[in-house]
Amino acid sequence: MDGLAHFWDRSDGIGRAVAVLFAREGADVAIAYLSEDEDARETKRCVEAEGQSCVLIAGDVKNPAFARKAVEKTMREFGQLDILVNNAGIIVNGPVEALSLDDLALQLAVNVTAQIGVMRVTEELDAMRVMGRSGGAGTALPLSESDLVALRDKIPGVVGVSGQIDES
Repeated sequence: MDGLAHFWDRSDGIGRAVAVLFAREGADVAIAYLSEDEDARETKRCVEAEGQSCVLIAGDVKNPAFARKAVEKTMREFGQLDILVNNAGIIVNGPVEALSLDDLALQLAVNVTAQIGVMRVTEELDAMRVMGRSGGAGTALPLSESDLVALRDKIPGVVGVSGQIDES
């Protein structure tokens, strides 16, 4: 793989596993994350151990200015954006009747509005145009952890819950 994967995700767990697997396939990685500095540094170390570059971008994906800054920084650092794993998300656990309107608003802001905002900024900046050199356009993947788990059994090489490659 030649190119870049950009992750909007926590920098641990499945997010880390996916970043490392993309690096193992030859992708440089930019990771936008909220505030988990220690986890992000560990993920960066893991990506770099695979021989690839990793850029960390801390900020709140709900903020449209941050989304723009993160995509622009990725473009400055790597010159292109081939794959966008638009995977930031939160969930407030509990029965629906116990959720406050603030809880619901936060979940919608992160899980829906921010996802669309990131994709719009990427499109507006034409960040994925370089991928055309290989005959296609860049790929935006709005994947949740449950999507990745579901794909594990259907597509060879997709990361599973344990962070291991499924080579079936």
